[in-house]
Amino acid sequence: MIRGSFGILLVLLLAANASCDRAPAAKGPPTAGGAAGYLSPPMVTGGTWSPGGVALTGTAAPGAQVGLTSPSGARIAAVTDATGRWTATLAEEATPAIYGLAMELEGRAIQSEGYLLLTPEGRVWQLRAGAGARLLAGPPAGGLIALDFDTGGAVIVSGQVRPEAPAAIAVDGRPAMQARGGSDGRLSVVLAQPLSPGAHVVALSSEANPPQEAAFTIGAQPPALTEPMRTERQSGRWRIDWLTPGGGVQTTILMG
Repeated sequence: MIRGSFGILLVLLLAANASCDRAPAAKGPPTAGGAAGYLSPPMVTGGTWSPGGVALTGTAAPGAQVGLTSPSGARIAAVTDATGRWTATLAEEATPAIYGLAMELEGRAIQSEGYLLLTPEGRVWQLRAGAGARLLAGPPAGGLIALDFDTGGAVIVSGQVRPEAPAAIAVDGRPAMQARGGSDGRLSVVLAQPLSPGAHVVALSSEANPPQEAAFTIGAQPPALTEPMRTERQSGRWRIDWLTPGGGVQTTILMG
């Protein structure tokens, strides 16, 4: 948790120049009389795309102020109702836009996990340091949906298959790992062995989806970033190089 004013909090996080710690697991909202109990970070639970933007719904502590802030300092604010629900609309963008999500309650500011990314296709993704990207809202995607990697060669494969369905992952044409979708069909798998710098191809296949593959290149050095995020359209996919809260660089490839 970073302390300080709410708006500055998010900009600093997006610039990855501040230190933070995790909020403890939730045990309920602050108690009456102002003694703060444990609070869960705010979350996005869904969203509806329409021409012009995405209307997000989420949860946070009842009565909290919720804010989505871009690196430029532009902020979209919302207030939770008595049940802890909030809504906010992200305007449609011509290029991917990144936001920090946080809430403030009784002087406490709590950041959500990772960052939110809105793509021009109307999808809202959650970028997570050291973990795979998650699709939170927008048009559904199936099969291989995202790859995350760093210059150390660690690769995370994210997909959407039938609930509990088995899936196979191949690397450079060779079988690599077996996986299985969760109860919601999501899967996120860290490859057992880091990949060397250079060009690679990862493929995901399952009984419900035709095989899908993505080519990518792991650099020997992290991309040089002067901003919190750099985006590039490659073969109909988005490549996102972004700064993690710890100051490292992670690359996310989104299939749609």
